[in-house]
Amino acid sequence: MSKSQDGVEFADDSGEGAHGSQLYLAQGGLGLSSWWRYLVGSLAVTVVFAFASFFWYLLIVLVSTHGVLPEIDPTSGQIPGVHPMANYVAVNIPSIYLCISTLLVVRFLHCRPVLTLLTTSSHVNWGRIAFGAIAWFLLAGLAGIVGSIVFPHSYRYEGPGAAFLLYLPVVLLCTPLQCLAEELFFRAYLLQALGKWVHNIWLASILNGLIFMLPHLLNPEVSYGMLPMAICYFAIGFILALVTLRTNGLEVAIGIHIANNLFDALIVNDVRSVLTTNSIFVCVEGHPWYEVGVIVTLGVVIYVLTSRYLLKPLSLQS
Repeated sequence: MSKSQDGVEFADDSGEGAHGSQLYLAQGGLGLSSWWRYLVGSLAVTVVFAFASFFWYLLIVLVSTHGVLPEIDPTSGQIPGVHPMANYVAVNIPSIYLCISTLLVVRFLHCRPVLTLLTTSSHVNWGRIAFGAIAWFLLAGLAGIVGSIVFPHSYRYEGPGAAFLLYLPVVLLCTPLQCLAEELFFRAYLLQALGKWVHNIWLASILNGLIFMLPHLLNPEVSYGMLPMAICYFAIGFILALVTLRTNGLEVAIGIHIANNLFDALIVNDVRSVLTTNSIFVCVEGHPWYEVGVIVTLGVVIYVLTSRYLLKPLSLQS
């Protein structure tokens, strides 16, 4: 065991002082880790992201509409006169600010290596990123097939036409960065901040799921139903946090998040999605409670797969 400059004990590289899946949480005590630093850091990143979101969205809207500021369509989340791709880029650009500000806060406010956000190991495990991405993409594809059978009139085939090919490089460039940024802030920084006071990985995952849910309630998809969509967002946040703590690293969660958003952007997009694209299929009618079942089922399966192929069994007391 050793102590940070604020007098907080943390686990060293050997894992002493933390048990199994608590290693990743314990890294929240590295460097300068007083509670007020996490408060200042969280507020700083949030303000930077909020300002960047407002600035870039306003800029692209004004350029697209020649200085006229129209009202947002509450159902689709789109602004009349703004091309969907411009909207997609405007929503994703602030992710750069979210990513960089999170890394800067960790490096200079907390004075610890940024690698501690990603893993308890000395290097990033790219295989785990691939594992999470491939497993989730295949599971999402299977769920999509089942959904098209159960609700055949809710999906419209668009095909990989010219519009799809135009979106493809933009999506492949923006989506991984957007997912990485969210994971660094929500699943790494805020989760490790919780680890300062919460040492049970199940409780930490629940709290992190609630935190992840709150900002996503601003998405236009919530028009399908506040309660079921809130459960969906919470469930995603919970399973990503649990997998992160279970594997002592952010890699699997990053892979899952990227695969989920790529599937939504390229394979089956929703007409009310905050990130509208010209995907191969379009969901024209949402079924929110069915989505709850899908997310929960996929979460359980991905947890079982992770435990089966990457880890040893875990008890509820961890």
